[in-house]
Amino acid sequence: MKCLIFGAGLGGRIAKLFLEEKRYSCIGYIDEAAGRIGTKVEGLRVYSLHEASERFSSDTLIFIAPRGNFFHPMKKRLETVGFSNYRFFNSELSIEEGNREMPIFDTRAFPETLINETTDLLADDYSKSLYRSVVEHHRARKQLFIDPKKQYFDKYLPKPGDVIIDCGVAHGDFIDNLLTYEEEIRVYAFEADKHFYELLLKKYDNPNISVINKCVYSEEGEVCFSDDNSHGSNAIHTAGGIKMEATSIDGFVQKNGIEKVDWIKMDIEGAELDAIEGAKEVIARHKPFLSVSIYHKTSDLWEIPQRIKEIRPDYTFYVEHYSSAMGETILYACP
Repeated sequence: MKCLIFGAGLGGRIAKLFLEEKRYSCIGYIDEAAGRIGTKVEGLRVYSLHEASERFSSDTLIFIAPRGNFFHPMKKRLETVGFSNYRFFNSELSIEEGNREMPIFDTRAFPETLINETTDLLADDYSKSLYRSVVEHHRARKQLFIDPKKQYFDKYLPKPGDVIIDCGVAHGDFIDNLLTYEEEIRVYAFEADKHFYELLLKKYDNPNISVINKCVYSEEGEVCFSDDNSHGSNAIHTAGGIKMEATSIDGFVQKNGIEKVDWIKMDIEGAELDAIEGAKEVIARHKPFLSVSIYHKTSDLWEIPQRIKEIRPDYTFYVEHYSSAMGETILYACP
């Protein structure tokens, strides 16, 4: 059966793999991000809503595959241009097909040896149990029930004089919370999205907060960046999007003569492992406190902790989760 996928980001790419295993024939993506329209993702063309409505019949089967809980707005936009035959490929990692729910991930994609090794890295029973629950959530679509906490501040609070690198600032919530604990800090805030960058420049009239409009990556150069800022979830791609200047943390620290780094926070939509690779000298030399998102790619759940351990084996590791859905799993590496 032929189908379109509404959403050409991570959720859409996962949906394509799963649907093709179930013998659906994916014929294209629909997306509203200007940087994606007209490009190809996983070999399929990305259409705008208007293009799709002109090219395909109104009864074409469409799977809605958003990142986050945006089903109903996306459904309404499909209906606005005349589409009526849609199904949810939802944030609980399933699609609705009659009365049967089907999990996305093939269990073979979860390397038990690495999962066990990562579990053993964690310092307390709570982290070990939570980590296992998160893995099962990814693997078997189990719901998590987590008490809300103030994200990023479970294991470390800023001290006077701390130098903090914030990778993926968005609206600046992390910086706002930092300043409620301690104002005498130095923050280097990286935000690649131009819209957020301009808002942040107006928001932080503070000589101790530098806002930098660059991607954080494994090396200096140019990367392709999705400029969809509709949900604050932009990402680096191998192709498509707009070209953006990228920097590594190691290169930035060296160029700017930064003598110490106390905290690195990363939430950069799946580029965390690359950014860690570009920060390995800073991590090895300064041993900063690390708070790293490990949920954008399933493999991040084990690859990121293992890579940090390779760079600096004497960290103490914890895991915390701040959502009842798949997102907001944070790895803490404590000096």
